[in-house]
Parts: sequence; C-alpha cells; structure tokens
Amino acid sequence: MNKKLTIAAAVTLLASGGMLFAACGDKTEPKDEYAGKILVVAADSTKTVCDDWAEALGKVADKGTIELHKNVVVDETIDMDETKSITIDGLNKYSISASDGFTGEHLFEFGKKSATQLEGLVYSIRNCTLNANSKARVIYLDNCKLVIEGSSITGGKLEGGKGAGAFITGKSVLDMKSGNITGNTVVKKGDTELSYDRKASQDLWLGSEVEATISAGKVGKVFKNANASGTQEEQGKLIQKGGEIEQVYVEYDGTYAATFTHEKGNIGTLLIRNGEGDGKETKLEGAAVKDNTKYTGNKAEGESIVTE
Repeated sequence: MNKKLTIAAAVTLLASGGMLFAACGDKTEPKDEYAGKILVVAADSTKTVCDDWAEALGKVADKGTIELHKNVVVDETIDMDETKSITIDGLNKYSISASDGFTGEHLFEFGKKSATQLEGLVYSIRNCTLNANSKARVIYLDNCKLVIEGSSITGGKLEGGKGAGAFITGKSVLDMKSGNITGNTVVKKGDTELSYDRKASQDLWLGSEVEATISAGKVGKVFKNANASGTQEEQGKLIQKGGEIEQVYVEYDGTYAATFTHEKGNIGTLLIRNGEGDGKETKLEGAAVKDNTKYTGNKAEGESIVTE
C-alpha cells in the first residue's frame, strides 16, 4: 500500500515537474514597449520616443541611433544630415522601403551635397532592410563612410544607370561587415543597350577613389571604376576578406587601373579589363581566383600578397 502510494506520488510529482519545465521553457517573446514607434537613442543612452520617421530624423543627434520598432514607408528620397554620424537599427525585424508612389532617384542619399570628403562622418545600417521596391536606386553615397552590418540592400531598379543597389563615389569608404547587396537591376532605357559598366554594376558601383571592404555577407555584381581624376595611387581599392560575391569587374580606362584584392571568400566570376572598349576582359571563374592575390586592371595575372 505504501509502495503504491510512493509510486503514485512520484508519478504526480514527475507530471507536475514536467508541467513546470514546460512553463519555464516557454520562449514567448517579451512585449516590445516601443512597438509601433521609433526610438532615438543618444550617445549617452538617453531615449526619445518618436511617432514617425521624419520626427526621428529631426531629433537624432551626432553619433545617435534611430531604432525602428515598426516598418517605415517613404514617398521621397531620405536626405541624411551631413553634420551627424547616424546609425539606423532595424532590430532584425524592420525595414525602410519606397512607397508605390515614391518619387526620387534614390531611397537614401548620404553626403550628396558635399564637394569634399566629410572627415569623420560615418553612417551605419544595422540589422535593417532597405528596399527601393523597383522605384529607384537604394543608396547614393558621396565623400563619407558607410558601414553595413546584418542588413539587406535590395529592390533597386534603374533605367540606364549605374549601381542600382548602391552607387558610391568621391573619397567614400564602404565597410561591409555582413548582410547582402543583392536583388537590384539596371535595365536599358528605351532602345539604348546597356554599356559594359552598367551591365557589371547591377548591385554595386564603386567610384575610382572609393575604398571598399567586404568581410562577410553576399554581394551580386560589383564594378570597381578607374579614371583619370587622380593619380594611380588615388584609384582606391576593393578588398574581399570573406563572404560571397557573384561577379567583380576591375576597370582600366587606358591610363589608370582599378584594383581588387581577394584575400578569401567565395567569388563566382572576376572580369579584368585589359583594353579599351567592350569585350576586352580577362575572365576568371571560381577557384581560378586565388586567395591572397591582388588583381589590377590591364594585367591578366594577379599578384600574390601577404595579409596581416
């Protein structure tokens, strides 16, 4: 009798403990107290709750963060303040996208009004999707620095333009830590066929003086430009430290040459311009692109390098 009671008690306790464990293992996401709002977080962690994007953009201070707690849809280009370093954080949930009635050439403009490099100005896109919804280019960056981390740059579309995902020019710096720049398209305008540089820059166009590093994530088609705006030493550079790139085009303009350094990571196709005019490229695919190798326009062979 006592043995049966002991077993019954143990079964009851086990059942009770199982219920308690299930309750403790409940992974229900905590309620977001800022749901439906946009939070502006200052460098000193002071928080300001805003109702919409325009209010948040007006209130964010230098080195502050705009934290999205809802999706944002805009009708026109977002012109970022050139006097403030700003981080946009989508919390791995939220996006900023173009509306059906969007008007503008770009979803975002960073530093476009500046004629010279904006020293110390850094914009960061963290854990957020920027989607132009086939209405415009996603990003225009001029003479400043952009950090992309865990974010998606997508939905850009241009007729006859360059860099539907991102067009980066001037003495800009791109630091892509993770995320992706994919799903962007450049189509011909009217009956005019696309030039080689437009075809090769569907997702990302890098100006001659731009310095870009891709450490992780995925990028579609990238074009690294070169031109006679400066010396060969001022031609900038593109470095792949990891991640995946569908295609890289390394330009040569007859005098100056762009460079692409492949340290590691995956690459589908590398095109090296070795003369003026269309159809004059050296083509390397997959494993033919060697690790720790620098490729230069107008040079069919890469140069081995020593990385830190």
